Amino acid sequence: MDATLKSEFERLTRNATIRREDLFRSAQKKARRRKMLNVLAGILSLTSAAAITAVINKYFTSDGVQIIAAIIAAVSGIISLLLTTYFDDGEIFNMRLAA
Repeated sequence: MDATLKSEFERLTRNATIRREDLFRSAQKKARRRKMLNVLAGILSLTSAAAITAVINKYFTSDGVQIIAAIIAAVSGIISLLLTTYFDDGEIFNMRLAA
């Protein structure tokens, strides 16, 4: 085999290996972020359901409770939107598969 051709194959192999490692790391990061955001969204949902009605009602007027509930619901909704748009399970699976 020609030395130039052999060195070109080696270069292509190195580049492909680097790309696979990058894809795998990206998939791992996305999977970790998705898990963290899912937990955070769950905590916010529990907070808005339980704490708003039980604890916050004692310290705020009804307008204050409504404002806090709206803020928590908005944050929870934003996190849910991020999860459904940016952290697609199929994309993460394909990244891992490619790696």
